[in-house]
Amino acid sequence: MMMAPVETPVAILFREWLTLKRKWDAAAAGNLSDEANNAWCGLVFAAADAVLDAPSTGPADFLMKLFAQTFDGEHDIGDCPRGAEIWAEARSLINEVAA
Repeated sequence: MMMAPVETPVAILFREWLTLKRKWDAAAAGNLSDEANNAWCGLVFAAADAVLDAPSTGPADFLMKLFAQTFDGEHDIGDCPRGAEIWAEARSLINEVAA
């Protein structure tokens, strides 16, 4: 019998981020004012930061953090304001596996 995957805090927050990003994308497809765009930007970036702030339980959580911070790969890690944190977590995961 196959068990349901364990829901992690990162996964929950990632889905919230993804929903907000998709809503922003849909809103931006219309005639979005600069003020409204900036408001969406603030919401989506705050959600991405919440994903990064949640504790990881494994590599899948790290990948969700990476996707949220880079906006599905639209931005390089080095362009992310918190890119150093992403690299630090990547190094920690690698050290766990390579030890």
